[in-house]
Amino acid sequence: MTAANHPFTIEQGATFKSELTFTDSNNAVVDLTGYAIRMQARIKASSPETVLNLSVGAGITITDAGGGLFEIEISATDTAALTGGQVLVYDLELETPTGHVTRLLEGKIMISPEVTR
Repeated sequence: MTAANHPFTIEQGATFKSELTFTDSNNAVVDLTGYAIRMQARIKASSPETVLNLSVGAGITITDAGGGLFEIEISATDTAALTGGQVLVYDLELETPTGHVTRLLEGKIMISPEVTR
């Protein structure tokens, strides 16, 4: 399964939320029970430092395992610390209970600068 390219825009200083559903190549919902989900964003893919580092319990919540639903949430405080106007690259991976890793999403994240502070 090839990762889908999905751009995000994060508004600096605002809470960011995005709910996603994991489906297989036949568009059937995948049960996320026991899955690990992680997402990292960097200035460049080769950058040693992460700008965002999310996982289940730290910015990612599985909201309905049987329905394949999970949510990414970044607090307004954390988005305020991001550099407005910056473009990041990211990917999001899911790991099954048996250790099989699938890259679900990849792409760019645009940080929309905050004006009201």
